[in-house]
Amino acid sequence: MMAEFRGAIEAALAGKTTRMEHKVQLGDGQERWLDNTRVPDFGEDGTVRGYFGLAIDVTARREAEEKLRESEEHFRKVFEMSPDAIYVHVDSKIVVAN
Repeated sequence: MMAEFRGAIEAALAGKTTRMEHKVQLGDGQERWLDNTRVPDFGEDGTVRGYFGLAIDVTARREAEEKLRESEEHFRKVFEMSPDAIYVHVDSKIVVAN
């Protein structure tokens, strides 16, 4: 993980915008997902003076994505294992059928 951070910082200092998501552990032991973006800060002469960093907590989104994956997997298993006819009807169209 530290190599990824170093690489992102080095890239930002070389003039490239970087973005990465990673998990962090807080002092109380809680784990959170962060979306980190680093944007180079260019001086008037075009050289990179440093970078601006932004970290956004995306834990709720990551958890919702995981629940959706689990739900889709469950639906897929039920759909594939059922000997009965199953279909999904959306806006007057059958979009999935078994």
